[in-house]
Formats: sequence, structure tokens, C-alpha cells
Amino acid sequence: MRVTSETKEATRQAILDATRELLVERGWERVATRDIAAEAGVGNGTLFNYFPTKEAIVAELMAEALAEANGAPRKGTAEEQVYGLIAGGLRRLRPYRPFLPFVLGSILTNSERLKNEHLEQIERIFARTLLPMHRHLYWSLYSGVLTFWVSDDSPRQVETLAFIDHSVALFCASLSKEGGS
Repeated sequence: MRVTSETKEATRQAILDATRELLVERGWERVATRDIAAEAGVGNGTLFNYFPTKEAIVAELMAEALAEANGAPRKGTAEEQVYGLIAGGLRRLRPYRPFLPFVLGSILTNSERLKNEHLEQIERIFARTLLPMHRHLYWSLYSGVLTFWVSDDSPRQVETLAFIDHSVALFCASLSKEGGS
């Protein structure tokens, strides 16, 4: 039997949907890849044809959530737009917050797609290609915001919002010192 691209995409989506549902329901530690495969209606081996690890599935869920935030219209100064991009991404990631502490470090380090798509948005906002130094600085600040946010227990995560504000200001100041925007 020949597997069509539509069938492959449907299987991939079933795996993502099953993962999202199970992780929200049970939490990170109570979900194994065999549970995901069973919920998605595929064999264990089939799941691994699509995603090498449970972390890779979550990285894809994060990338999809952040892509939705990337597509949102933004107005205001570059600083306001970057703030909005980050805050919008956190809103999209909220359903995954309980289990992100288990995988966030790995995802931020190993997901080039997530990193590149986000940095492309930053370059669009500033209408320029960032120097490698600025790309590294921004990704470090952004990674810090996400890492802080997953454990921020302040009301409505106001401490994270302040952290975003300071991080964005620091990043914009670094661009200005280099003759940037």
C-alpha cells in the first residue's frame, strides 16, 4: 500500500494532537511514547518515523504555537513589537506550561527551526539582518525569558512581563550602540 502525503500529514497531526491531549491530561512524567502512539492510533515504530523523541514532539507543538504568535499583526515601535511578539508567544504556550520545565532546555538548545523562525521575526521587525552577536544576544535573552516564565508564580506572571520589558530594552540598546535601529 502506498502512503500518500495526505496520509503522512494526517498521521503526523494525529501524533501531535494525541501528545497535546495526553500531556495536558496526565502531565509529562505520566505519558510515554507508547501512550502517544496508542492514542494516535499508530504503532510505536510509526511514531518514531515521524518524531525521534517525546521532546521532539513537544518542540513541534511549541513551534506551531509560536508560529501562530508570529503571524499576529504588530504595531508600534520596534521595542513594542518585540515585546508583543514575546508576550503573544507566551500566551500561545500557556497550555504547555506545566510540562515545559521538563523539556525547555533541550528544545531551546536543539530546535534550530524554532530558533530560526523566531529570529526571522525579529529581523522583520527591525527590517535588517542581525549580526551573529545580536542574534546570540537576543536568543539568550529570549531563552532566559522562557525559562523564567515556566516557573514564575507571581500573579498573572507580572515578574515575567517585567523581565520581558527589561530584556527587550537591553536588546534594543545593544542594537543602537552598533548603529542599529
